[in-house]
Formats: sequence, C-alpha cells, structure tokens
Amino acid sequence: VILSVAAAGLISFGVVSATKARHERKLKELENEYKKKTDDEIAANEQAIADLKRQHQQNLDNTNAAWAAKTAELEKLFADRAALRDGGYTWQICKVQNTPKTVTCPYDKKTYVGQETCTSYCLKNTAGIEFGVQQLICSSAQIPWECFKPNAYDTGYGAGGTKGYNDGYDYGYNQNYTAAYNSAYQQYYNIAYNRGYSTGYQHGYDRGYSDGLSAGRYDGYNDGYDDGYPIGYSAGYTYGQQVAAGG
Repeated sequence: VILSVAAAGLISFGVVSATKARHERKLKELENEYKKKTDDEIAANEQAIADLKRQHQQNLDNTNAAWAAKTAELEKLFADRAALRDGGYTWQICKVQNTPKTVTCPYDKKTYVGQETCTSYCLKNTAGIEFGVQQLICSSAQIPWECFKPNAYDTGYGAGGTKGYNDGYDYGYNQNYTAAYNSAYQQYYNIAYNRGYSTGYQHGYDRGYSDGLSAGRYDGYNDGYDDGYPIGYSAGYTYGQQVAAGG
C-alpha cells in the first residue's frame, strides 16, 4: 500500500511537473513572440519616421533650390536693368515703316484702303547702340484698329460649331456603334446558338440511339440466355431421366 501510494505520488508529481514545464515553456514562447512583435513594431515605426524625415528634407531641398533659381533669375534681371540704366539705354523709336493696306473689316464687312504705320521701339543708348530688344506697334489713321483683329463672334461661332460638331459626331458615332454592335452580336449569337444546338442535338441523338441499340441487343441476348437456360436445363434433365428409365 505504501509503495502504491508512493508510486501514485511520484506519478502525480511527474504529471504536475511536466504540465508546469510545458506551461512555463509556452509562456516563455509567448513572451518572446510578444517581445519580437514589439521590437518589430518599434523598428517599423522608427523606419517610417526616418522615411518621413528624409522625404520632408528632400521636399525642403527641392523648394529651396526652386526659390534659389527664381531668386537668381530676378537678380540677373535687376542687374541687367541696372546696367541698361547705367549705360544710358532708353526706349526709343528705332524704325518706322509705312505700308499701303487694303483690309476687308471682319466686323462691318466693309473694305478700307489706307496706310498702316508700324513703329519699332528698341532700347538704345546715347551712342546709338541698340540692346537688341524691340517692340513693334502698328496703327492706321484710315483703317479702324479692330479691322486688324479677328471677329470675336465669328471666331467663337466657328470654334463652337466645330466643337459642337465634334461632340455630336462622337456621341452619335458611339451610340450607333453600340446599337449596331449589340444588334449584330445578338443576331449572330442566336444563329450560332441555334446551329450549335441543332448540330449537338443531332450528334447526341445519333450517338445515343446507336449506343442504346447496341446495348439493347446485348441485354436482349443476355435476357434470352438467362430465361432459356433453366427451361432448357429442365427439359434436358427430364429427357435424360426418361432415357435412363428406358422410356
């Protein structure tokens, strides 16, 4: 009894110890897994922050570079203007050209005949040296200035008509194309479906009929054999008995 109790105690202690060891091992694994996840999350967060800082610095560098380029451009412009002022350059009339003109005015549809004067202004200093920047201004005392410009109504009407035509054409084309495509698709789908159905039905019917006929003949032979065998056996047995008895 004492040995039995001792043995039972040892077994119980072993089971408890093993269970405790498994529990501790599992707990350790969970702790390690949690720690690993925590470390991974911390590393991912640090990486994300580093990426944001790097992107922010890149954006800042790009902005600074763009502003530096604009500043340099403005500084050069101011320096050129200062040099022109210091060199005595001013806007002056450098060239005048008179040209006979006959213009059909797009506004009132009248024809005007006159002279157009084109004046070329440029930057020139007191020594007569031109800077190379010129501006041309043309006018006429006999021809209204608006006659040299396109009629806004005609231009807008033409542009609107072209855009409206293009939009209407595209819309009509798409609508009719879609309708024609759907109609043709449905028509040929029905034709192909009916043709395939008829062909498949005929092939299936012929094949099934042939297989059924062959199976029926085979089954009929077996049925006849099974039905005739006991009858023939019985008749033969009876005839044998009669012969044996001398009948």
